[in-house]
Amino acid sequence: MLVPKLWVPLLVSLVLAAQPSLVSALPTSGESCRVSGRVRVTATSTLRCQPVSGGLRWRQVVSPAARVVLTCSQGGVCKVGDVGTGGGIVFYVALTPFASVGSDCATACHYLEAAPSSSVGEPLRTWATGANQVLVVPGGAARTGIGGGMANTLAIAAQAGNVAESSAATYAFDYVNGGRSDWHLPSRDELDELYFRQSEVGRLAGDYYWSSTEDDSGHAWDQGFIIGFQDFTNKMFLNKVRPIRAS
Repeated sequence: MLVPKLWVPLLVSLVLAAQPSLVSALPTSGESCRVSGRVRVTATSTLRCQPVSGGLRWRQVVSPAARVVLTCSQGGVCKVGDVGTGGGIVFYVALTPFASVGSDCATACHYLEAAPSSSVGEPLRTWATGANQVLVVPGGAARTGIGGGMANTLAIAAQAGNVAESSAATYAFDYVNGGRSDWHLPSRDELDELYFRQSEVGRLAGDYYWSSTEDDSGHAWDQGFIIGFQDFTNKMFLNKVRPIRAS
């Protein structure tokens, strides 16, 4: 039997009315469904057709928790200018891990951060205290490279007689910030990196800063922060101190 064309819209409407699931573009959780495993994405959630109490119903899919991306200060990836885990400013990021013996990161260090400067400015210190200004550091403090500053600092701080009030390295060794106590006086190369990134770090005056690298019994290396010139200077001279740490 042929159905008159005028009746077709009416028949389609009656069929759809009898099957509301066919016209529901955005089903809600709990509504019945027909094909197990089918997924529907709504404006607010993702639903899956699942067996429930002998039938099939749309159930909200529990999505896995979003992956938490740690910031630099939380131990994540760092770039120059970020705040590091010690609350300082990152000024050097290594392409491959480096060692800093005595630092918390040990042989798996990735960056160097400089301590934040206080509002009252940076301290002035001689390189060593009293009689140590004319003595070679026992164990040696002549390391120049990236990662060598901490080992230098440990040797200087262990030299009998050096105190934070008159020894740049001992002051840096005693420094604590951001809950971290593994700060040190930078080696020559570490200090040079700090010079080149001083605009990102901030509050570095155009003055001379001590490194932890010893030259001989009476001299150690420092660096001018105006043109970046490094030179060996008498240990009894007063220079500024900026602690750094590896992480």
